[in-house]
Amino acid sequence: MKFFKKFASFAICAGFVGCSIFGLSACSNSELTQEGPSATDFVVGNGGLAVQKGDYLYFVNGYVEQDGMEKATQEKDIVHSAIYRIKLTDGKVTEAAKEKDKDGNEIDNGSQKLEKLCKVVSKVSGFKYSNLYIFGDYLYYSTPNTRVPGKNEETTDNSGNLLDHIDFYRVKLDGSHEQRIYSCSSTNENTQVAMFNFGDKYYQVVKDGDKLVLTVNNGKVVNATISEKVNEVAFPKTSEDEGFDINQYVLYSEDIDEDGTGTQIVAYDLNSGNKTVIVGGVDQTYKLFGISGNCLYYTYQNSQSVGAYIYCLDYNEARENSKFVSTQVSDMVYSTTITAFVPASSDYQGSFFYTDGSNTYYRQVSLNASVKYDFSKDKKIASSNILSNVVSVQDNKIYYNDSGLKYVDFMVDNPTSVSAITEDSPLNSDVSDFDVDGSKIFYLVQHNDNYYLHYTNTVKLDAQDSTKPYHHFVGELLEADYDKQESESD
Repeated sequence: MKFFKKFASFAICAGFVGCSIFGLSACSNSELTQEGPSATDFVVGNGGLAVQKGDYLYFVNGYVEQDGMEKATQEKDIVHSAIYRIKLTDGKVTEAAKEKDKDGNEIDNGSQKLEKLCKVVSKVSGFKYSNLYIFGDYLYYSTPNTRVPGKNEETTDNSGNLLDHIDFYRVKLDGSHEQRIYSCSSTNENTQVAMFNFGDKYYQVVKDGDKLVLTVNNGKVVNATISEKVNEVAFPKTSEDEGFDINQYVLYSEDIDEDGTGTQIVAYDLNSGNKTVIVGGVDQTYKLFGISGNCLYYTYQNSQSVGAYIYCLDYNEARENSKFVSTQVSDMVYSTTITAFVPASSDYQGSFFYTDGSNTYYRQVSLNASVKYDFSKDKKIASSNILSNVVSVQDNKIYYNDSGLKYVDFMVDNPTSVSAITEDSPLNSDVSDFDVDGSKIFYLVQHNDNYYLHYTNTVKLDAQDSTKPYHHFVGELLEADYDKQESESD
């Protein structure tokens, strides 16, 4: 899954007071409500710039700078940064027919209009903390709090807004029945959200400062506080697995007492509401680093420790024997010998990437190994530290940002860096401007003053150049952003 991610800053006109909006979405209200994905269609790509159900792609139509929002608005005509839906045909968008002049010649005004394109939500969702999810027949999304604050809400700027706070909403996939789920009391940088499911149940959990709140329980809005002294949360990935699996638990670390002299790792069982302290104690420090497959990665250190070591909490034991068992997967000291590490994908659970500050290595770990690890077998995958810019780890590839999206296949004998996006366009280069969903990659490209979403499908070929993967603009441009000098082909 993807957590909140930081977009680079740039000035735009987002359709608020004082801005002129041109153009309307290409579909009617009846098309939005009468067409759309079926209940049984599969969902791909929860938790990023775009999410797809069946042939229908839901996405943010660009990015706005949150700091530029000066006052509360109920603007209903937001185009740039709103949420749109488009129907894909064989994984590709369909261009609308171009207008013709009096002589029957096509007029290319740079509008790049698309067929089967509908606006779903006229709220800002393409911003610094974008995340889209589909569960059931609802689309879940985040938006800056541009509402006029209620009587118990404190404003944080002179405009009477809580602009550095986030609201969470949901709306039916046809754009109806919009509902605010939860409003954060903490600022953006202290907020995380995840949605996930196990079996036929699904949940939304929000880390709101020191609070951990269950906001949606199997489709019902509940807003129940799990803990009020949370340090870190290791949210599970979105899963389609049936029955008892890792997504049954939300794992977090919290202070044992108000003095902060000890920490513990707790597993909250979504099925029963019970809490289990896995490890912890006074004068013990635990730091969580995420979940992959059946493994929770964390470091442990006490006052007598030489340094913090990396552990994997394996869920296979929890499944089979109803107990949690941890395995130390590295005898290298974190923050000294290892300056950063990232878990491998679920197919290689227990394994991880690490850097010594100069190079990046892959360590393949067997959780059942009885022998001490042989450091000489660690595989060097890059002659630099790529872990600070990791976008995603999927299957046997680690994606990272290095002035564009690149990846390394860490399972080949001699790993090398490969560019994942081949189109020559002015990309927004912040690490979080990329959303990798298997063969689909979403990213922001500049069109005049603003950035909009583009899409690459690595298993489809470009119609004009069969040596490159398919890529195309996805969305609706403001008239001021029409690409007058550009005619994009696919």
